[in-house]
Amino acid sequence: MANTTDGTSTEAEEAMLDTQAEAEADDDIIEPDEELSLAGREAATQTAVTESAASDLARRGAPEWVMRNRFFRYIYESYYELRYKVTWPRMEEAWQMTLMVIAVSAFVAVLLGALDLGLSKALTYVVGLGAGHHPVATPTPTPLLPGAPNP
Repeated sequence: MANTTDGTSTEAEEAMLDTQAEAEADDDIIEPDEELSLAGREAATQTAVTESAASDLARRGAPEWVMRNRFFRYIYESYYELRYKVTWPRMEEAWQMTLMVIAVSAFVAVLLGALDLGLSKALTYVVGLGAGHHPVATPTPTPLLPGAPNP
């Protein structure tokens, strides 16, 4: 991919690459044959995907041991996709999204805290039936008479 002097590609180059990617994707599509069973179609699709991935790795110059080992191949494909296919946000966009997440999280925390406090107070009132507001009568002890046995 040709880049401009600042390291970014032009819109025309990106459009050309998108067109090439669509053409390659159209080549990989397997038309369903009415005579093939569902299992046959799945096997044919899996084979085409595996062959496509293998040829893609070969074009990228992946070592042979990566091609043979499924685990290392997965790691290599993950690295390649993160490095060359993912569109990462700019630093300014990342900061804006981070601040938005913090603001929304704080709002939800305050909202849930207020809801929790209100429900807690309501439950305390309903269960206690306002017991704190109405004094409860306590029995008064009877005075001991002089000379009477103590209980």
